[in-house]
Amino acid sequence: MTIPGVHRLQVLIAIVETGGFSAAARVLPLSQSTVSSHIRQLEIEVGATLFDRSTSVAKLTPEGEILLEYAYSVVSLGQAALDRVNRSAPGPVAGELRVGGSTTAGARVFPDLLARFADLYPQVSIEFIVANVADLTQRVCDGETSVAVVAGSPSHPSLETTHILDEEHLLVAAPTHPLAGSHATASLLRGSRFLLREAGSNTRRYQEEALGHWRIRDLSTSTVESTHAIVACVAAGLGLAIVPESAAADALASGRIAAIQMSPSPPTRSINLIHRRGHPLTRPEELFVKMAPLAGAEIREGKVDR
Repeated sequence: MTIPGVHRLQVLIAIVETGGFSAAARVLPLSQSTVSSHIRQLEIEVGATLFDRSTSVAKLTPEGEILLEYAYSVVSLGQAALDRVNRSAPGPVAGELRVGGSTTAGARVFPDLLARFADLYPQVSIEFIVANVADLTQRVCDGETSVAVVAGSPSHPSLETTHILDEEHLLVAAPTHPLAGSHATASLLRGSRFLLREAGSNTRRYQEEALGHWRIRDLSTSTVESTHAIVACVAAGLGLAIVPESAAADALASGRIAAIQMSPSPPTRSINLIHRRGHPLTRPEELFVKMAPLAGAEIREGKVDR
């Protein structure tokens, strides 16, 4: 039996993470026939069928599930070896930064951090994903992603948390709303419809807690599974919403939405960087972790303009 090569294991991981052979081919980037060839060769090397070919989706067999678990470890070890070599070699920092960002942090903070890092370390290739906090937390704990930038503070004993910044939130409405641009009380918002993120998300919990402080009577809610979509729905007059200041900035500037001043104001929400406690970081990951709080302070002060 031949020990599988790291590259083929990376192909296996890409198929699982993207959900299919064609999607993995676009990400890697390779032709779909090359991706299929790598998997066929990998199956020969391990002596087992890795994907259930009776379905239209890329579903792993039990043997594939076992190999995937070790594939992450092998790829991580290979990246650690390259990192050790890069640390000892003269010249600019190189390697790969694999980082995740939650959908809320992705409105502004995450892209600004990545852009700043790319400016500082152009030799580092950056691979990033955007997902909800629960998914990213699991990925970091499982070692699939080394670091992630998330809204809120996930509570998990395996995680190390670094604070980046506290982000302001706003209550927003369509510009035609009677209270747009003015101060309001809970009694004036009685019977209003509020747009919330999907059930189970950290953002929805934050929104519900903020509404709980105001004690608005007879309110109704609708679910929208994206903060940007919520802003668009607010602009269309479908309801009110509590959203991050960064997510609302463009729509506010263009007059598509307006803020309503509430007392107390929505509480700030922390944006944090998480990584696995005790897990060694590569040089690029280490630099990103050190850079994030400094860049966060500049983002908060408006010094980073992208």
